[in-house]
Amino acid sequence: MSPEEVAERLNGRPSGDGWSARCPAHEDRSPSLSIAAGDKGGTVVHCHAGCEPSAVVAAVGLELRDLAPDTPSRDDAVATYRYTDENGRHLFDVVRRPGKRFHQRPADGRTGPGAMKDTRLVLYRLPAVRKAVAAGTSVFIVEGEKDADRLASEGWCATTSPQGAGKWAKVADHAREVLAGAEVVVVADRDGPGYKHATEVAESLRPVARSLIVVEALGGKDVSDHLDAGHAVEELVEVDGTEAPVPDPPPPVRLTDWAAAFARPPVEAVVDGLLFPGRWTGFVAPAKAGKSTLALHIAHRLARGLEPFSAGHRPPEAVLYLDGEMGEIDVVERLDAADLRPADLGLLAYSDLPPKGDTVQGGAAIVSTAHRLGASVVVLDGINAFVRGAEKDDGPWRALYEHTIGPLKRAGVAVLTSDNTGKDVTLSARGSSVKLDKADGVVLVKRTDDGVRLTTTHARTSSYVRELTLNVTGTDGTAPISFTVSPFAWPAGTLDAVALLDSLGVPATAGRPACLAALKAAGEGVRTEVLAAAIRWRKGSGTPPGTRLGNTSGEHP
Repeated sequence: MSPEEVAERLNGRPSGDGWSARCPAHEDRSPSLSIAAGDKGGTVVHCHAGCEPSAVVAAVGLELRDLAPDTPSRDDAVATYRYTDENGRHLFDVVRRPGKRFHQRPADGRTGPGAMKDTRLVLYRLPAVRKAVAAGTSVFIVEGEKDADRLASEGWCATTSPQGAGKWAKVADHAREVLAGAEVVVVADRDGPGYKHATEVAESLRPVARSLIVVEALGGKDVSDHLDAGHAVEELVEVDGTEAPVPDPPPPVRLTDWAAAFARPPVEAVVDGLLFPGRWTGFVAPAKAGKSTLALHIAHRLARGLEPFSAGHRPPEAVLYLDGEMGEIDVVERLDAADLRPADLGLLAYSDLPPKGDTVQGGAAIVSTAHRLGASVVVLDGINAFVRGAEKDDGPWRALYEHTIGPLKRAGVAVLTSDNTGKDVTLSARGSSVKLDKADGVVLVKRTDDGVRLTTTHARTSSYVRELTLNVTGTDGTAPISFTVSPFAWPAGTLDAVALLDSLGVPATAGRPACLAALKAAGEGVRTEVLAAAIRWRKGSGTPPGTRLGNTSGEHP
């Protein structure tokens, strides 16, 4: 069953390269089901709330096998091209099978080695070619029967040789006789073998043709690509000579100017220990652990010029929040519960119908939207919704990085994604092992009695917080939801580090790079986790001095 048919059954609506619908396997207030074509055909359904595909299809009276792609036999013919003599008598066929496999089959149906022995090889569509030459109209010579048929369907006379590129010699004498005095247009495929074949054809026919030019597609590889792109046959481009053009040498690799790199001012974190310009942070969590709630909280606090985990103020950030997890209804409910109104959300751009980021077009749409908004943070909530293929496949995740996440990072944008863990939460995200392999930091989000604990499981830099415990209030609806640093989360030595930074005159708003630079200049050193805690304290995330910090070492923080 096709994706269109499944979407129609579920009253789905178009979304990116597929459809979205309410999942029939659970009470679904907003569309949480994605429907798309599989990489190898068939239909893929994915419930972002976690329903199994078998439960989804069973709820509408289907079975998983109904979604499977058709599996034609490897020997089923995809196309058959008939070759005839001048009078239309059947000589042989060229048969195309799956996987671009071709073979010739004589008119009498013989098969096996030697079946084509003594069979006359001729140009494709020979009667039409003879007629065109007699009428003085142009004859196009292309590489392959499919392209010849395509030109014929557009009203042109086109032919090809029966055994593809590199086999022109087998019909060269016959072709010179047929095309003597003809106006010939040789269409070269835009690759090495294609140019070589066009050269061979042109050199063979130029002595006998009345005129001969070699052309190529304006874009794409062949004339079918040219026509598919909306170009006319008259827009085929004449090739300057028939040899493959020598491409311009690639630009040299850009080399780092060390002096400029070391002189560059330090880049401050967007959220200390979690979000950084030009880096990708991946939240992973068991289902219902609150990762989307946390991501939305961080996003609206940054957009409003507030520290995410304290009452402190900061310069506001433009944030693009692309939602593949919750849906607009749920998000509005959560923002309303936080006592927010449209006037508070001017710098928070939101969409629950994001494009697929593993496509060229989808990635370009996301990146260009971020640039247009001047976004310094982009959130991809529910990362599985941003690819077309199955999460266990490697290809979609490499493409998502290439087309979306990589360009955002290179533009200096902080990228935050969210995903579910597999059954073994120690193995990071569910699905393909390459899903998060390019993430700069992978942070596990787990529920605690009073909130959530963030633990960095993988990181490319020591800038990421090792562990951060957050208290959560307001989940019972009595107050806006708020995340604050737990009073029991301060390592021993925190107050000493705070005092040292104060004595060095480091601004209270300074992040890790500026603090490290000041400590280095003073010949001082502070452990990474202690420095991170001191920075949070100084930015207003800390508990006032004198309160209990849960420090079991017996030392003050």
